[in-house]
Amino acid sequence: MRADLLQDKRIAIVFFGLVKNMSDGQAESYNDHVVQPLRDVGAIVHGYLHTHKVETFTNARNGEKCEAIDQDATITRIRRILPLETMKTDPSDTDTAYGPLERYTKNGCQWHARFLPTTPLYYIRQLHSVMLSFSLIKCDECVPDAVIFLRPDVMFHTSICVNDVADACNASGCFLTPAWNKFGGLNDRFAITSWQVAHIYANRLVDLEQHVEQGFKLHAERYLRRIVERYARTVHEPPLAQRDCSHVTFSRVRGNGKPKKERFDDAPETKVEFMCRCGIRV
Repeated sequence: MRADLLQDKRIAIVFFGLVKNMSDGQAESYNDHVVQPLRDVGAIVHGYLHTHKVETFTNARNGEKCEAIDQDATITRIRRILPLETMKTDPSDTDTAYGPLERYTKNGCQWHARFLPTTPLYYIRQLHSVMLSFSLIKCDECVPDAVIFLRPDVMFHTSICVNDVADACNASGCFLTPAWNKFGGLNDRFAITSWQVAHIYANRLVDLEQHVEQGFKLHAERYLRRIVERYARTVHEPPLAQRDCSHVTFSRVRGNGKPKKERFDDAPETKVEFMCRCGIRV
């Protein structure tokens, strides 16, 4: 067991995306399935969180309609679990800095037309959020040995494997994501990475416009896969190695408190996944 290699290792937990309402049960799931397993083997855990400041949230794609959000209450719950550095910014700051949205959607996108423009807009904000949350680490005194990226709007069902985190501490090319909900790419809701790979994961918004200029549609999971593949074969040394951590399962929880039913089994390979595996451009 490699868990003994985590003694006194610094693990950064980076929360990204919009902070919504969090129940006590959700907070307990973060503690029981992410934070406490690390502390049990001697790791030092610190949290970093960015969110855009909102008081209500509407997303027709998720069935959320003007849901009232108490972000301060959610942040307080997270702070009861682990030390936490936070940052709040106005969503208009992101929209101004990275607009207009057409820069990214001119080739089309993965979402149905009836969910435009809000869904791709929220995706750009999420990419900016992970970048800003990750930037908080640089304000800290010590560089972490590994980084866990996760969203603040889920309910965990099963625990992380501490051996995976130990691998991320000791292999600079380590990158793990769940094998479910890949949609022809890589699951972009959770990742365990080395400190070196964390920079690639957190800053992928920087390369998004170039990705679109190459003729690709805007697609969250496929874009993450292409970013990883590009760095794996070009600049990263030793080679970046993506692996699955599918034992980690969680459900997204909407602003109204309703969980999203997720599928965690290995679904049959879709046509899109087959094309991607064969190197066919989609």
